[in-house]
Amino acid sequence: MWERFSGALGIPAEAGLDEGVRLTPEGFEPVEGVIDYLSPSFLGVRSDDVLYRFIHAFTGDSMIGHHDFRPGVDKEAADAAWSAWLRTCSRESRAVSRHGR
Repeated sequence: MWERFSGALGIPAEAGLDEGVRLTPEGFEPVEGVIDYLSPSFLGVRSDDVLYRFIHAFTGDSMIGHHDFRPGVDKEAADAAWSAWLRTCSRESRAVSRHGR
């Protein structure tokens, strides 16, 4: 699953904690950020105004948390867009996207 996530996000497989990355998920503007959390089941990336959390649970579920602090963000549209993106990455998993603020 992580190979699919990292590939779909444009993150090199060898990227590590505290490294700068450029997220390039299809359908979204590129995001410059830093990997701030990394484990076998969790990837955290932060930028100046957004936090992203990509989670793959032991149950097989995949989830994204996106905390977007930019003014004027449409939370419902962001949820729908990230949910659609996640479904393309995790066809066999239940996909859940939640926007927090």
